[in-house]
Amino acid sequence: LIDGPILLRSSLPCTGGCPYNSINKNNPGGEAKIACHVATCRKLFSSFQKVEQAVLDVGGIVADAWLKTCTLWPEKETFFKEIGKQTVLFQGCAAEMIDKKKQMRMMKQFRVETNCPRIAGALNQFQCTGDHAQTPCAGSATKGTEEYTFIMTDSIHAAFEQHATEGRCNAMVSLLDI
Repeated sequence: LIDGPILLRSSLPCTGGCPYNSINKNNPGGEAKIACHVATCRKLFSSFQKVEQAVLDVGGIVADAWLKTCTLWPEKETFFKEIGKQTVLFQGCAAEMIDKKKQMRMMKQFRVETNCPRIAGALNQFQCTGDHAQTPCAGSATKGTEEYTFIMTDSIHAAFEQHATEGRCNAMVSLLDI
């Protein structure tokens, strides 16, 4: 068993709910491919819910990322509402997400559901100010957006560290009160 704070950070594939599927379905074999992606996502999410619930049951922190415009969100929202998560919307261009081919910041809309206010605050800082050139998240550049930028991961880790430190401090204070 784990002794200490737990953070479950997830990002299940949302290809089956991609807004571009309204176009992709017209490609040869497109509808079958999309149906396969949707089935995979649903199967993974079903298993994931069990893992996430186990983490929550021991007081752990969760942060689930999805593409903001994923059409599969309605299926997930019920679960997220039941466990009391906070929604954070932010943009990749504000977190130095770059289209390597075009060498421009990329506007990718992110959505994270978390039960940790520190992580929510850390991600909420990545709001597009519109003061830079950017390109849409589309085409071959999309694959690279599966990986968070270092500034995003560093922010999540720092926020979780703050949360864990506060928890240890609170536990120590509680022991002193005895």
